[in-house]
Amino acid sequence: MNSIFSIIITLLILFSSNVKSFDPTAIEEFPESSFLLLDSSKDLVISETVKPNRMIASIEKYPYKFQDEILFWQRIYTKYPDEIVLIHDKNDLGLIYKILNFNALKKKSRNLVVYEILKNRSLRRNVQKLKNDLKKCDKHCRTNLLKNKKYNTKKLRMNMRTQTGQKDIIARGLIRLKKVQKEISYLFKETKAEPQWIALPFLESSFNEKAVSKVNAGGAWQIMPWIGKKLLPKNKFVDARFNIYLSTLAAIQLLKQNYRITKSNEISIIAYNSGLRTFFKTKKKLNKEKISYIDYLDNAAGKSFGFASRNFLMEYFALQESISPKSLINIKNSKTVDFYISRCKTKPLKVLNLLKRNEANIFKKNNHFKNKSKVLAPGQIYITNVKLPNKYYRKVKKHELKRKAPNEWIKGTTFKTCKII
Repeated sequence: MNSIFSIIITLLILFSSNVKSFDPTAIEEFPESSFLLLDSSKDLVISETVKPNRMIASIEKYPYKFQDEILFWQRIYTKYPDEIVLIHDKNDLGLIYKILNFNALKKKSRNLVVYEILKNRSLRRNVQKLKNDLKKCDKHCRTNLLKNKKYNTKKLRMNMRTQTGQKDIIARGLIRLKKVQKEISYLFKETKAEPQWIALPFLESSFNEKAVSKVNAGGAWQIMPWIGKKLLPKNKFVDARFNIYLSTLAAIQLLKQNYRITKSNEISIIAYNSGLRTFFKTKKKLNKEKISYIDYLDNAAGKSFGFASRNFLMEYFALQESISPKSLINIKNSKTVDFYISRCKTKPLKVLNLLKRNEANIFKKNNHFKNKSKVLAPGQIYITNVKLPNKYYRKVKKHELKRKAPNEWIKGTTFKTCKII
């Protein structure tokens, strides 16, 4: 009876509030995250890899003009949990108006839906009050709110933004990585990938292979559907974007391609998030054969290159310093991952049930099969450390892992008319 009463009260609050199109996964009007965390785990163990209050010792290696931005994101990832929300300026990340702590509100709220509604209301009130203060900014306002710096207050009101802390979200990502750390280290070793690239799936999704973005980017590496079709098996029966091993290999090939085109490690990282179109436009605008990432960030423009794109590299730098990628990608302590291409028609459910006798986590390893009961055409990728017969399956060679995206492996496979069910 109490639970029914609780649901009724929650519904009354929902429908009586002025919040429109409320989404409990994000703060309406102030979205801080591009992905939806679909992980159901409630347990959180803060990893020592994310060190609270740790300042970046090597901040001097970054250009001075970007240091405030990198430090801002470093604090977001290592200092503030998701009950903390910062109200700040978009263009000057050193200008933080207010830090709000919703921990008490979360504890006393009836459930997470009510908590999000109340938090959203509080954010709206605080943002509106700050905008009103800036509208009639006097000497006291300039001293306390703006720290005696000269700003255009009209622009400040337009550029106000909120950012939720990510410390516990990143910590959950580290827990997820730990389960496949040896295998991911192996893939990085075989593909000669940069260890620093492991920061990208944390930046994109907090290493959540179940994550789906508002624009339908999927998996830990947040690969868009059209890119997924080029690099990975993706159809109505299979979507390898959600397989951590296959998506990691695809992302590595995409990053290598970006580097070949941009000739810049930093711009290849930015292009991973926002694509290469802005790069080509900026390069043409500057009329240079090669441009630096500083030139790129100073001159890039367009609707598709907004706050998220401009800050992506700074967030990447901050995460690199926060999670120590070289310690996460341990090449000496790696575990082999083998990939096989089916030469015949196969039914994944039958194949995986047979393999389960020798490999307990085989279904998790092969989660790219959406419909496991369907008989699929030859050319399916199976991931297993059980040696499969060459008559029916071709093992993907190491040089293919290094040079080719998973979708290209099929080219070296001879198919047969047999059928395995």
